[in-house]
Amino acid sequence: MTYSSNQNITITNDGCTADQVLNLTVTPQTIWYLDADGDGYAGSTILACTSPGALYTSALLTPVLDCDDTDNTIYPGAPEIINDGIDQDCDGLDETTLDDNTIGTFNIGITPNPFNNYIKLIVPDAFNSDKLVIEIFDTKGSLVIKRQYVSTNNSIVVNGLDKIDQATYIIKITNPRSGFKTYKKLIKF
Repeated sequence: MTYSSNQNITITNDGCTADQVLNLTVTPQTIWYLDADGDGYAGSTILACTSPGALYTSALLTPVLDCDDTDNTIYPGAPEIINDGIDQDCDGLDETTLDDNTIGTFNIGITPNPFNNYIKLIVPDAFNSDKLVIEIFDTKGSLVIKRQYVSTNNSIVVNGLDKIDQATYIIKITNPRSGFKTYKKLIKF
């Protein structure tokens, strides 16, 4: 039988008949998002009336693009560990220092180096007033700091470095507008 809302029907049961108005509410199936690794990014979805299991949520998880839903350090936009053979940020590529054809030849100075609690970047005129992304990695490739700055008077001061350990680091400086990237070695004392 096909029912529409507020349709009058006759209900028959064991030979008894009663005329009643039946209001029927049909709830559509819910989209359930599977986030098997708990990183907030779904690897897949399923339509069902009830939860398919403990790892599913009906809360909207976007994007549904987790390229490895078994590892919570891999998701769209995750920090990339350079040269480790793993695509952490789900862009389809592992970030490497050797195949980056956007590395420029602009001279960016860093002072002081070795440093203690801050560094000052001296940037070329072409980058003055540009937004630059500053990423500092430890020697294992783990992202320690990621910040955005706008250069003024051809310089950027990166403060708050007294909180990182004494060690050798790699700084990656990226200009999103031009695609320019460069890497420098830093020493914290």
